[in-house]
Amino acid sequence: MEHNILHPDFPEIPVQLIQWEQPDPWDIPLHSHEFDEILFFQKGGGVHMIGKKQFTLSDHQVHFIPRGIKHVLNREAQSSGFTLAFDRSFLEQHLQLFLQALPFYRKPVQFSYSIRASAFDRFLKYKNSIIDEISNSTNYFAQPLFLNYVSALLLELSKEIISQSEILDFHPRHKEIIKSFEEHLRKHKKLNELSQDFIASALCISSQLLYVVCKSYYGKNPKRVVDENMISNAKELLIKKTYNTQEVSDILGFSESSAFSRFFKRYTGISPSLFNK
Repeated sequence: MEHNILHPDFPEIPVQLIQWEQPDPWDIPLHSHEFDEILFFQKGGGVHMIGKKQFTLSDHQVHFIPRGIKHVLNREAQSSGFTLAFDRSFLEQHLQLFLQALPFYRKPVQFSYSIRASAFDRFLKYKNSIIDEISNSTNYFAQPLFLNYVSALLLELSKEIISQSEILDFHPRHKEIIKSFEEHLRKHKKLNELSQDFIASALCISSQLLYVVCKSYYGKNPKRVVDENMISNAKELLIKKTYNTQEVSDILGFSESSAFSRFFKRYTGISPSLFNK
């Protein structure tokens, strides 16, 4: 990898993915970058010094090297994996993600993560999709697909890291988002006002950031939180016995009462009419 450039096929996008060649062990002298790197070790073997910490490379590790941090990587021939390198502006300008939304930017910075094999397999699927779009860079849809797959890879990595954390120090900005999100749920009851994209737009944030914040705070994606809130609202209306199933369906913005009934039964195991008896 040339350490002074990012992706040549999409020069306006400050991001690059590099599949490591085999057999081609790296033995690069101590150096640093002006951009951030994430190294995905599918197969371990060797050592990696990041700052003053040394890590023995094992399967399914992920290493985060922030810009300006010196590191030296000595990997053995049997090791394999890939690198995602990007400028931080890419996160906010192209993915519309605040740095604090991604767990590897939290202080103190953690350089090495051990990843479950099942999660690493998902990383590889996104990596292969990214490479497909790089090889197809002249196609009109290649660049947006490239961005989406890189975004998905970073979010999948963040989800895995968060799932391994017992307690999260929630960022003040994220607390504000949760407060606004819950206020939106209190004020808006209709289905067409409760999609992830609609709520994100109303809160003036990206859908990706809303997803990350909800997963961090609730341990659930926005749709699950919205659906559970809607079920709670439906039960409250039905318990009052003032409204029948059709009227509750209309209040909640379903196109047909049958759609509402299927939705209600999927979460509760019984139909609205049976619940209302």
